[in-house]
Amino acid sequence: MSNYKLSKYIAVDLTADQIAMVDVIEAEFSKAGLSRYLAAAAVANSMKESKLDPSESFYGKKYKTTGVKTEDSVGLFMLNSMARGLGSDMPKGAQYPKGDSRYVPELNARRIIREIKNLKVAREAFALADANIPELAALFAKYIEKPGELDKSMHERRELAAEMFPTGIDGLFLPSSTARGSSSQTEPEPEAPSTASKMLRWGLGLCVGGLVVTAALRHRAKMKGEL
Repeated sequence: MSNYKLSKYIAVDLTADQIAMVDVIEAEFSKAGLSRYLAAAAVANSMKESKLDPSESFYGKKYKTTGVKTEDSVGLFMLNSMARGLGSDMPKGAQYPKGDSRYVPELNARRIIREIKNLKVAREAFALADANIPELAALFAKYIEKPGELDKSMHERRELAAEMFPTGIDGLFLPSSTARGSSSQTEPEPEAPSTASKMLRWGLGLCVGGLVVTAALRHRAKMKGEL
């Protein structure tokens, strides 16, 4: 497997801030001993949930009109603090942005990872999907995110993962056409030939030249002998 960052294989345009969040997710999954394939699936789910924006929040359709929350979801993976949502046990306090640890991207990702490690059925399903990132993304939605309209959501995340990682994350480095915090990308310059390479080429040139001259002299001598 390539050691290049996951963000190098994403084939959709991302901002520098979004790429930074991809790196956060990859780093947290790596520290937890989870596969890079699963990290890629998590990236696709975070893209669907929050557009990879740790400051994202959603309080439900009825919140503004009635003052009654139908949902209280925050951060990279939109952790819901209501009922038995994954954000219900996330700490609060003045040390966190807006007093809520769900806004800290590393902590948001770690809560998701804790859920993965707590759910044997999820781990078994992920193991069967192995390196299939689109399928892992769909299973991530089913077992971890649990969005509404599950079948539709799984299909959407499967397609999004395929769009984001069309070449997978194995093999040779294959840079995508995404924005990398700059307006353009330049192709690497070819390496200059080494001194040994130059000497080898010079020697081969002499040999070939000598053979050509020898052949010409033999042909000339043959012609003279026939006259």
